[in-house]
Amino acid sequence: MTTMNVLWRTRSINRCVALAIACVAAASCGPAVPTASPVASTSGPSAQAVETPSDPNAGCDPAPDPLAGPPSPGLEVPAAPAPRPHTDQEANLLLALLSQDREFHRSIGFQEYSAGTGPERGIVHIEGAACHQAQVAAALQARYGPDRTRLTLYPLPGPEPVQPQRGRGWRLLAELPMVGVKPEPQIAEDAAAYRALAARLGIRNPPKVAMAREIVVALLTSGGPHAGTPQLGPCDWVHFTGLASDPGARLLVAEIRHPRPPGVGCDAAFVPFTYLIAIERAALPPRPFTLRMVDVDCEPCSGETVVKERPAAP
Repeated sequence: MTTMNVLWRTRSINRCVALAIACVAAASCGPAVPTASPVASTSGPSAQAVETPSDPNAGCDPAPDPLAGPPSPGLEVPAAPAPRPHTDQEANLLLALLSQDREFHRSIGFQEYSAGTGPERGIVHIEGAACHQAQVAAALQARYGPDRTRLTLYPLPGPEPVQPQRGRGWRLLAELPMVGVKPEPQIAEDAAAYRALAARLGIRNPPKVAMAREIVVALLTSGGPHAGTPQLGPCDWVHFTGLASDPGARLLVAEIRHPRPPGVGCDAAFVPFTYLIAIERAALPPRPFTLRMVDVDCEPCSGETVVKERPAAP
């Protein structure tokens, strides 16, 4: 059901280069930074290892369905006061350690999104997701130093929301990734028009439709908050969520959503997706009416068409 890739938030410093920068600044690289040793904070006693359960996500409830409402806010943990300012070299060394610490992150149940330096000199901002956010924050601070890191932790992403298959007055006939050009609805009101529409969309054996009781609509969406590569990650989640009819305004609205977990950043790109839907004639507003496709997360991807009088039977 997916067509695009996640574009994680851009790291302010390339981690692969960070170690080299730090080595040049220090004039000597020496052995690789050990991944098993926590970074001691410059304030207070040395950090101690934090015990974690064998399953760090035991008892975890994933983030709520992104279609159910606004995203959950993240847990913000600012950097603790430091006895002296930290240097850019120290931040680069910490970024290098972070790039080697994936096993540790897995062991505490932390899914990293990004890490980089910001306006606070020498402080590394780490963003990611976790089930037990307070516990994971404590483990990250103990390893990297509470006065050297600023943390933003979001709920651990759950599975992709389920695409609705039917609703009041409509049913889903087909989902067509990578099909569609102009973001507008296309309509078929008789068997010949339905066959022609299916052929344009590349459907060899279109699902059966009782054209006396239903019409067929193709909702073509041409973009959204995506990164352009198919079949990877939550930014490619695309969903037709339902129809809303306003007979007085002679309006039928079809809604498209691009749900994604909180904290995940995505870019816009042209990647088409089409939904083929059968709509009961009894659910249609009086003619002529406007069929409007609203892409909630991508306004330029919306479109509409006017449905005039029903074609005469051949």
